[in-house]
Amino acid sequence: MKKEEANQLFIQAHHAQQNGDLISAEKLFQAGLKLDPENFNALNLLGIVAIQIHDFPLAIRSIEAAILLNRSNALSFANLGFAQHAIKMHEQAEMSYQNALNINPQLTDVLFNQGNLYCDTGEFNKAILSYQKAIAIQPNHLLLNNLGTAFKELKEWDKALASYQQSISLNPNFAIAYNNIGSILLELRDYNRAETYFSKALALNPNYVEAHVGRGNAFFNRKQYQDAISDYGKAIDINPNFPFIRGSLFHAKSLCCDWGQFDTTFKLIVDKVQNGEQVIEPFAFIGASQSESDSLLCSTTFIENQIKTNQRPFAYPPPSTKKIKVGYLCGEFRHQATSILMAELYELHDKTSFEIYAFDNGWDDASNIRQRLNVAFHEILDISLLNDFQAAKLINDLGIDILVNLNGFFGRPRNGIFALKPCPIQVSYLGWPGTMGTKFMDYLIADEITIPLSSRRYYSEEILYLPNSYQVNDRQRKASNKRFIRSEFGLPEQGFVFCCFNNSYKLNPMIFDSWMKILSKVDGSVLWLLEEDGQMGSNLHREAEARGVNGSRLVFAKRLDFPEHLARHSLADLFLDTLPYNAHTTASDALWVGLPVLTCLGNTFPGRVAASLLNALDVPELITQTLTEYELLAIELACNPNKLASIKTKLLHNRSIAPLFDTPLFTNAIEKAYCKIFQQFHFPKQ
Repeated sequence: MKKEEANQLFIQAHHAQQNGDLISAEKLFQAGLKLDPENFNALNLLGIVAIQIHDFPLAIRSIEAAILLNRSNALSFANLGFAQHAIKMHEQAEMSYQNALNINPQLTDVLFNQGNLYCDTGEFNKAILSYQKAIAIQPNHLLLNNLGTAFKELKEWDKALASYQQSISLNPNFAIAYNNIGSILLELRDYNRAETYFSKALALNPNYVEAHVGRGNAFFNRKQYQDAISDYGKAIDINPNFPFIRGSLFHAKSLCCDWGQFDTTFKLIVDKVQNGEQVIEPFAFIGASQSESDSLLCSTTFIENQIKTNQRPFAYPPPSTKKIKVGYLCGEFRHQATSILMAELYELHDKTSFEIYAFDNGWDDASNIRQRLNVAFHEILDISLLNDFQAAKLINDLGIDILVNLNGFFGRPRNGIFALKPCPIQVSYLGWPGTMGTKFMDYLIADEITIPLSSRRYYSEEILYLPNSYQVNDRQRKASNKRFIRSEFGLPEQGFVFCCFNNSYKLNPMIFDSWMKILSKVDGSVLWLLEEDGQMGSNLHREAEARGVNGSRLVFAKRLDFPEHLARHSLADLFLDTLPYNAHTTASDALWVGLPVLTCLGNTFPGRVAASLLNALDVPELITQTLTEYELLAIELACNPNKLASIKTKLLHNRSIAPLFDTPLFTNAIEKAYCKIFQQFHFPKQ
């Protein structure tokens, strides 16, 4: 009698399930199982309903009960594995999937889910085998797409692209595969083709957020900021909470000085950062942030959501008794600001005590600097085509003692390698002027100006303080012998020339207000800026006019070869620094050729760098404490040629005697720091 009543309930439950009334189905199955608790089919079906309503613990209990009654049903194990996988019971899910395949190796859905599981656990080679087995039985576009993604994670670009193309050949309307091809082409810096594939994805699905973001990134990398702004904006319209997209839009607008709603937008971003939301990447944030506390939160949120930090697969060999092996990991071992500063340090390292390696995530641009680096390093190893684990294993196999992260969140970073902790001591330096917000970076190199003692609590790393300035400099950089005249750059033959050659994202309404006040007080003066794109010029002309200054008093400089760029500094009278993100390499370039840099001390690491440089050059009179003081001193120097000439004379004199450009002195200091942390790690009690 009970079984008949139970069967009626099971029939009703099955009808409810087929009609999509899953809540009723679940209740009816539960009621029936109270009367007939060992009904194999009902237990299985309840498990499936539980999966459909995302009650995975119920699904697991029901299916496990079914399996106790019958261990020969492959689909029971398959569904159990799916439920376990959904709540990250990875080891149990792997076993369940394998049990299903042991019963029936031809289950392509199980092989597909098994591959997905291995992708989730980072076992991409295993995922590839699962997908390939399924494809051999019955290929479909989803399998081929996921196979491509597994190859992509291993940086096997050609195989990934081939898999995605095969997916498209089976389903030409599969937008995801087009988007995935675009993402690989972005990695390969083929921005034109990347744009084409993202556009194909959007033609199939105009509301595809990832494709809008991807195409925006392609435009961004081609410096087509207005097009990038358009795509980022569309992505926000579709999904306002898409990770980090608001920050991408803010940064793109900053690069072309599009400051509409600047303060309101940044306040919203700050609120979201403080709330722990994935709203902006750290590099975009520190360009405008005036809070070290907020910068720490931003870095921590980004690292925790983007990098797996719980993997520690490596052991460390005992320390060498001969040389300390130092590895520099960077995506910019070419003619770029980081290497412009670092080149002579690499050359001057004491090769009898240190063995230095470059782990290159970029490319060889055949520049003069790259040629110098090729000689300076013990070895340059290309890691650009290695995945994180492969690169980490290479570093560990070489027995690197100290690994220096020259990117942080800037340029072409590989923080996933550092998260694997391939060597015992990891140091953040130069490329990223701030905290990484994570425990896998041990030290951050700074000085007492860039990180005063009162600020140490805002940095997750232990601070490795260097004397003088934290910034290294290369004395081999040479200005061109070419003699420029002002008219070649659209500058007036008479009149005071203020300049700022900082990247445009460092400009903002606050500092521009100060600049316009300065121009309005110095008759006949102009402001000479480095132009990022054509839109930047028109935007700043409009901003100047809104502040009562004729837009023609802004003059824009195109990018030049580096020696000529250094030489044209001679046409300017005073470099006006930015805030809250100072000039860094651009400040040392100006000081190196004798152009005074006027700065205002900021509240963050990047806002205190110019003060650090000026202090190490012994010209503290160019450091101001407030923007009002900054404006008054700029006006005074422009109107008092004798005082300015005296400062220029002092600069040129100090260049050869002050610590800032004493590269051997700096090399000795950083090597002492390396020895100190090496000793502390290996011989802490000595």
